[in-house]
Amino acid sequence: MRARAGAVVAGVLVAGLAAGGVATSGGAAQTPRVTGCKSKPGSAVVKNGPRTRKLVALTFDDGPSAGTAQLLASLKTANVKATFFPQADKIPARVAVVKRAFAAGHEFQNHSFTHADLGNGGPEATTELTKASDAIRKATGYTPCAFRPPFDSVGSDLVKRARAEGMSTVAWDVSPADYDEPPAADIVAGVLKATRPGSIIVMHDGEAGGSSTRPNTRKAVPTIISTLKSRGYTFVTVSKLLGYRQTTG
Repeated sequence: MRARAGAVVAGVLVAGLAAGGVATSGGAAQTPRVTGCKSKPGSAVVKNGPRTRKLVALTFDDGPSAGTAQLLASLKTANVKATFFPQADKIPARVAVVKRAFAAGHEFQNHSFTHADLGNGGPEATTELTKASDAIRKATGYTPCAFRPPFDSVGSDLVKRARAEGMSTVAWDVSPADYDEPPAADIVAGVLKATRPGSIIVMHDGEAGGSSTRPNTRKAVPTIISTLKSRGYTFVTVSKLLGYRQTTG
């Protein structure tokens, strides 16, 4: 009977591995933990995904802030996964909400450490990129493969430095200029007017160098999501929209 039991356990292990999971001795298959993503960095700034399918990516810059938890609640209600480009020096003070967001399936990519203007590149840009990736990895275990330049300020040297760190440079093609804190209705209108298949939508859940929690943006998000869904759009993360490969460990 002992040999028979061993054969049964071995069979469970094989079945679990064949299913793409990690099998345990108890027979349960565990989903591999996502540890990062792999892009194919080029010399151009990526502003959108393929225009052939009604997929869009919802992204938020400059957090985390005191309002990020409320934003996460709205995203959970809508069953939408977003991509966050945090100002990474803010992460230690709000690491709990970052961990919660990542555990919920949201993605974190690089937006520099201090939100400095890095458009001219140089060694300081590399320092900002590596420190930001380190902060994200420490909080989530995830290594970014996309970098969004602060202030949309970017030159060829900065793109090259991001590429050297394994990151594509990713901007957006839809912005409602919510950094100026217009009324929620204006934010909604700006997004709905400009969104196309493959769009990358940028909004904010924090303020670079400030304390705004972007309440009008949070108010706008549920309407943006419900309206775009009614138009046939599906929300995905930036890495999924752009076809970047997830790494697991």
